[in-house]
This record gives sequence, structure tokens and C-alpha cells, in this order.
Amino acid sequence: MEDIGKELCGRVKKALEKRVSSNAFMVRLKEEISEGRASMKDASLYSQALGIDLRRAIREVVTPAELPDSTLYYNIAYSILEPLLRDTYEDVNSICADIQSRLDDKAGIHLAPQKADFPAERVRAACGSASTRDTAEHGIEVLERTSENITAAFSDDYMKANADFRSRAGLDTYIERRDDGKCCEWCSKIAGRYSYPDKAPRDIFRRHDNCGCTVEYVCSKGRQDVWSKKWRDDQGKAERIAYADGAQKPTTFSGKKAEELEKRLTNERESGIIKTEKDGALIINMQFFANKNIPKMTDNELKKSIRSWQQRIDEHKAYINNPITHCDNWEIFDERYQFGLIRHWEHEIKTMQADIDAAIKELERRGSL
Repeated sequence: MEDIGKELCGRVKKALEKRVSSNAFMVRLKEEISEGRASMKDASLYSQALGIDLRRAIREVVTPAELPDSTLYYNIAYSILEPLLRDTYEDVNSICADIQSRLDDKAGIHLAPQKADFPAERVRAACGSASTRDTAEHGIEVLERTSENITAAFSDDYMKANADFRSRAGLDTYIERRDDGKCCEWCSKIAGRYSYPDKAPRDIFRRHDNCGCTVEYVCSKGRQDVWSKKWRDDQGKAERIAYADGAQKPTTFSGKKAEELEKRLTNERESGIIKTEKDGALIINMQFFANKNIPKMTDNELKKSIRSWQQRIDEHKAYINNPITHCDNWEIFDERYQFGLIRHWEHEIKTMQADIDAAIKELERRGSL
């Protein structure tokens, strides 16, 4: 069966080469890279485009009819995916190193590019996930999505490895993450420019399926002492403060505005929106943030909504207890990303529970419960 996997892998490679050679975007990118006009952002775009072409090549070649008993066994999945990803890994790292070397020459930086580690464990986990799907179609779909995501992440892995190395070497290092305008809420929130590693979010290099974000790092000769971490001159310190992470500056208020804000907070405490415990902790009453349309809903609408919200709460609890039922490739997610999803589901449960409590209170007020 391994021979079948190797044969399919070879055919996918040929299909990928054909796609890349006829992909106008990829051809233009390669020209810019060879002519020394590319940036690290272009490396990120190259990695993503290569991943998309690989996904399409797998879809073109690997079908249930090509598999023994129409089943995607683990060793077949591994024989197909691992060599393909090894090739795209080498390709992306080579492109990134070429671009980085040219940029370093212009900046007068003399540091060897650092090659990122190949994510062997993630590849094995992806093959395991694909081979345990209910149908071969589903397993092949997992292979497609995984091949695209991991290939797109190769440039991120390279940039993280080199950002870590250059930051330790005393260079001023920044990470820039840009969304493509069609990203999810999580991607939009994490987009920005950050001083690395001091100000960068832990998940700055994280990407999910179909993620269109670009991640790049920039660095320059530093003024920071690599041992003491102190800045050697006031100019360097000023540039770091002004240029580092693009974070929003603290808002300052006039005396009158400050008094108005203090009065509003006091009123909110007295109204019950915010309560202060004996130890000084602030407790926010979630019911005040429940659905504002609840008082306008009819009795039947409220009762129907309560049932719907409760059903969704039960679904979210099931997601938390067994995430793989909701996320096919849960096993290959980073632990921090898994934790973030669970926190999101927990927040959704709290929000829906607040809606239920508010709806019940409204029905009780009407005497309809």
C-alpha cells in the first residue's frame, strides 16, 4: 500500500509543478525574488500561494477510486503528504533565506539565515486525523486543508526562528501581521506591528485554515545591549517607544471629562451594573449586557428563544467536552489555539445564559411564566 502512496505522491508533485509554472502570480513573485525586489511579505505570499496550489494538486490526483478499498490508510496518507510537505518546506525556506540575504546585504547585516524546524509531529498528527475520517472523501479533504495550512505556515516558522535569533543577537526586531480584509475577528484583532519579542502577542505567528494573513519581520542594526537589554542612547529609546508595536497611545482626559467618567462609573455601581466585593474586586452583572430586544419580544418568541439558546449552550458544552466533533483537525492545532477556542465557547455560553436569564425575568414580570 505504501507503493500506492508513493505513486500518488509522484503524480501530485507533477501536478503541482505544472500549476506553479502556469500560475501568473507565482511566476511574477519568483521574478521579483530573483531580481532582488521582494520583501519578507512576498515570502509570506509565496508560501500561501504554494499551499493553495498544493491543495489543488492533491484534489486533482487523489480520489477514493485511487485508494485500495476506497480507504485512506495512515501509511498511504503519510506516503503522500510527508514528501510533498518536505519539498514545499525546502522551497519556502530557500525563498525566505534568499530574500533575507539580499535585505541583509542592503542593511549591512551579516548574520546567516536560520532554517526553521520541519514540523514532523504535526504532519504525523495530520495523517492520523485524515486516516480516521468516516469516508475517504473526508480524509482526502483533511489532507488538502492540512497541506495548504502547513505550507502557508512554513514562512511563519522561518520568520519566527529568525526573529528569535536576531532579537537575541541584539537587533531591533519587529513583527508585522496584516489581515487580508476578509479575515475572522481573531485575525483582525491580532493584526498590527509589534516589537519582538517584548510586545508581540504569543499567537502572532498562528494561522488557521483558509487564513489569508501575511506575517513578516523586519530588523535593523540594534542599539540594544544583548546582555543588559538596556538602550545605548536616547535616540534609540525614543525610536523604540514611537516605532515599536503600533499600539494605541493612552487616552488623556481633561479634568472635566475625568469627573464625568467618574460620575458615570459611580451611577453604574449604584444601578447594579457593577458591584464591588469586600476585597475590592469588581463584579459585572452580565444580565445588563443581554439581548436588548428581549423586552420587545412576544411571550411565544421569548419561550422559543429560550429553547434555542439552551440548545446552543448544550452544543457548546459538547464542543468543550469533545472538540473533535466540531473541529475535524483539532489534533493538529497548537495547544494555545485550542485553549483560545475553548475560552471562546465558554464566553458564548455565558452570553447565551445571560439572554436566557433576562428572558425568564421578562416573562416573570409579565406573569407569563
